[in-house]
Amino acid sequence: MLRSPSYRSEIDGLRALAVIAVIINHFNGSLMPSGYLGVDIFFVISGYVITASLSNRTSTGLADLVRDFYSRRIKRLIPVLVVFVLVTSLVVCLFDPYPALSLNTGIASLFGLSNLYLWLQATDYFGAATQLNAFTHTWSLGVEEQFYLIFPGIGWLTGWARKSPSGRRNLIVGMAVLSALSLVSFIVLYTRQQAAAYFLMPPRFWEIGAGCLIFLCQSPLGTEPPTPRVAPILVTAALIGTLFLPLANGRAATILMVLLTSAWIMQLRTDSYTKRGFSQPTLVWIGLISYSLYLWHWAVLVISRQTIGIHWWSFPFQAGIMVLLAAASYRWVETPFRRKSWSRTEQRTVPYGLSAVLGAALLLMPLSRWQWSRFLFTGTKDAGEDRIARHLKPALTPLTAAEKQRQGNCAFSTQLLSKQSLLDTYRRLCLANADQAGPLIALVGDSHAEAAFPMADALAKEGRSVFFMARLGCVFPGQGEANQGCYGQTKQTAAFLIDNIRKHGGGVVIVDSFLQGHFGYEGHMRHQFQAHPSGDRRSVEMNLADYEKALDQLATSLRTVNGKLVIIGPKPDHEYYAARREAVSARCNRQWFTPFEGTQCRGDQFGTKKSAILERTGSIADALKSVSSRQDNVYVYDPLPWLCRDGKTCQVFLGDQSLYLDSNHFSKLGALHLLMDLRRFLQAKGLLPATPARP
Repeated sequence: MLRSPSYRSEIDGLRALAVIAVIINHFNGSLMPSGYLGVDIFFVISGYVITASLSNRTSTGLADLVRDFYSRRIKRLIPVLVVFVLVTSLVVCLFDPYPALSLNTGIASLFGLSNLYLWLQATDYFGAATQLNAFTHTWSLGVEEQFYLIFPGIGWLTGWARKSPSGRRNLIVGMAVLSALSLVSFIVLYTRQQAAAYFLMPPRFWEIGAGCLIFLCQSPLGTEPPTPRVAPILVTAALIGTLFLPLANGRAATILMVLLTSAWIMQLRTDSYTKRGFSQPTLVWIGLISYSLYLWHWAVLVISRQTIGIHWWSFPFQAGIMVLLAAASYRWVETPFRRKSWSRTEQRTVPYGLSAVLGAALLLMPLSRWQWSRFLFTGTKDAGEDRIARHLKPALTPLTAAEKQRQGNCAFSTQLLSKQSLLDTYRRLCLANADQAGPLIALVGDSHAEAAFPMADALAKEGRSVFFMARLGCVFPGQGEANQGCYGQTKQTAAFLIDNIRKHGGGVVIVDSFLQGHFGYEGHMRHQFQAHPSGDRRSVEMNLADYEKALDQLATSLRTVNGKLVIIGPKPDHEYYAARREAVSARCNRQWFTPFEGTQCRGDQFGTKKSAILERTGSIADALKSVSSRQDNVYVYDPLPWLCRDGKTCQVFLGDQSLYLDSNHFSKLGALHLLMDLRRFLQAKGLLPATPARP
């Protein structure tokens, strides 16, 4: 095949390194923790190659530029993508009893929108949800395709695509400014909304922009570039070394990888052993099939997880299937459709490509929207023993009838009681062992406090004086919410506690609320209950600042009666597991195509990454620490070290029993499990006598 004079075979070798790194990381992340950065190498290469391609074209007008550009992009990307999505979707339906998430992502990928779909689903790329979604990896195609929507226009407006004398300079300035803004957004969003930083095109623009700037700033091929200051082998070694950095260094590793890839492309224009090494035929061939290989490798891994599993002994076989599918796809789909004319006039290429995409989407929609996929599933949804349902059964009915009654007496929803009625209820039903000497222990909050009722009940059964109250949907203490049902009751509760702690000569108020639900930047935010209900970022921060003030005021009041305040910090929210529990359960049943006990069916495999929780709740934890630093009677109990025992994953199960009733509310087991560690914390701080005082 004839190559362009500007073709650089070593870049195909670099593509090979990138796709191999991605495959190793997806096979086993511990082998190459940052191997996923191979995608970032692809971004830089794409920017370089697409700019080189446009520089060799002469267009008569913007319409001609756009038509030519998109015709070539469609011929390059769409045929393989359509075949891959259709074939993979059908195979997934054979083995996945609940394939809707995969199918919806696949449909979105056909239109270059899977990154937006995954972002809207609040997907954690490194979490459990991605492992069974056959099209998660197409997010990167969405980023590139969205970049392609705007780049020709930028090239035309700056004059570069019109061959204007100042066009090259204008495009360099424009791309540099846009890339700088994009990099800033990536850095800021990475700690606040990692899903946005990861999946959206604007925070990724700078990576593709780096490749564009490399091409624009380099001297033409055939002229002698400046002598490299760093030996190419050192740049290569640093690039490969970055692939082994820990996942916790993701933001810095991404920036470093883009810089090293840019330096690599610039350095290897001159002849060197490194350039010749990356131009070896085998590496170049892998680079040529890298697009197809990237598409098919993830599908093979996902389908393997749903069938035989992924093991050391099976991976050579699975890798062979990846390569065979990629080679066949490149030979019989990618190459023919890219080389041949689709019609007598190129004007029809774009409509033909869009028609293929629309047709494929229409074929898949019945499988996704109308659940026709159940006719393709070759297993049995109720096959064998439903292990997950067995695990959940004791947790879903955790309380005895008497416990439920005691809990229900003091768990309030929307009912409005007069002050006197409320106080009478507190005295009669919510205050246990009122005459017991010693400090009063109070557990208050929203539905999380309701779920934690077994903790209060266990302390009361020890003979301690215990108060329990939960106002569902309302954070404690109140901070002047617009919803007066919340604010009124929490205010009256605080006054009741002050009065009773005074009578006991001291006490501890333990606050348990779904903090990220009230003050989180992502997830379920209850702005309608709060003083600043618009839901934008500023409102969330103002509500959190109000909560800090409310905690300060409560702490000050408690200090006058020898009271202490303990705030239970943010807890895990297992959104994926709770939303898809039925699907997870069905996948864990023994099927004809699952001859081996799937490791994904062990209880210790279900959970949410601790890093993802910390990213979502970091601002809340900082606010609580701020309060405790200035109030000597405020203590913050962080439950994550206890609930995320390995330091990486917060587990749903303890042995074969569920700690949760849903995504974030404890079961009875979960509440009592947390009490074990909370008790140690309270006793270490001198807040809970080892044994209750006797009258």
